Amino acid sequence: MRVILPKTLLGNLTVKPHTSGLRVGAQATLELLDDQKVAAFVTCPSRWPFGWGTQRFIRAGYLGETASNLLTPALEKQAKMRVRVIEIEPAHLSRTRKDEVYLSVWGNPDDFQPNAKHPL
Repeated sequence: MRVILPKTLLGNLTVKPHTSGLRVGAQATLELLDDQKVAAFVTCPSRWPFGWGTQRFIRAGYLGETASNLLTPALEKQAKMRVRVIEIEPAHLSRTRKDEVYLSVWGNPDDFQPNAKHPL
């Protein structure tokens, strides 16, 4: 596996990192939606004391257009990828004054090449 996206911003966050239990190093799953957007889903730990309860699988946000276009061929092929949360920046430290979550994507570079269509 090689790095495909060393650091990409997760936009339109649907989760608050500081209250959801999202941590750096958390595994994420990418899913191609019908409108050609790529959504990132993460597993957050139980909020109950002593680890009681179950983990929650939640949509964290969406990747930007450039990252989505790069990852679409691999997602259509259902290629194996390693996606991790690599940085969480709270709103009070961010330039945009919004919470920011960054992901890293690793995979086989051949899976990310678009299929060449040959004329019949």
